[in-house]
Amino acid sequence: MVGCEVTHDLATLMNMRGLVAVNSALEVDLFGQCNLEHANGRAVSGCGGAPDFARGARMAPGGLSVVALNAAFSSKGKAASRILPTLSSNAVASLSRVDVDVVVTEFGIAHLRGRSVHERAEALIGVAAPEFRDELQAAWNAIAAKL
Repeated sequence: MVGCEVTHDLATLMNMRGLVAVNSALEVDLFGQCNLEHANGRAVSGCGGAPDFARGARMAPGGLSVVALNAAFSSKGKAASRILPTLSSNAVASLSRVDVDVVVTEFGIAHLRGRSVHERAEALIGVAAPEFRDELQAAWNAIAAKL
């Protein structure tokens, strides 16, 4: 047995050939940033080892950083998307966009590694719940016009 100063150490993780880290998120924005900690403006969790393992897997030879989540959830009887144009106000980016290779929902796989911000947004919209895709596309068009 060893402590997390060893198991979560970047040097340890990035030297594990083929490491695949699978994390979850409360929300993902169209850049690929992930909020793992805040819901409705309140802290509901900490980030735990997710940033360590995501970055370690991303840097490991043949490694992969995966975020898996449901595309939508129900809040007070109303459906809401977990894929958003930008992270919610009062949310934090627990995982940066550069530490996420793939986002998986029940609607497919968004491959983000090596993609431009526009390609990333397109891929993420493609795995969002279908009822939110038009809204996400319109929001992305407004964001992209300012880039």
